[in-house]
Amino acid sequence: MNEQYSALRSNVSMLGKVLGETIKDALGAHILDRVEKIRKLSKSSRAGNEANRQKLLTTLQNLSNDDLLPVARSVSQYQNLANTAEQ
Repeated sequence: MNEQYSALRSNVSMLGKVLGETIKDALGAHILDRVEKIRKLSKSSRAGNEANRQKLLTTLQNLSNDDLLPVARSVSQYQNLANTAEQ
């Protein structure tokens, strides 16, 4: 099981890097920066970090209308790729 988990993490990491490069090329570094910030704050928040949960909520609330859709699509696509890697 540990070997499977390691392979899964490796696949998700590789897919995330490719997606990150694609986001940066297509939408700009500022969108990738926002997506990465949200991803890191989400991970920390899920682990129980209340301060980062509040930062996450503030970050999401402060997204501009222009950034909202590309960021949401990027986060959604990352989750889609992670789920696909599990199969």
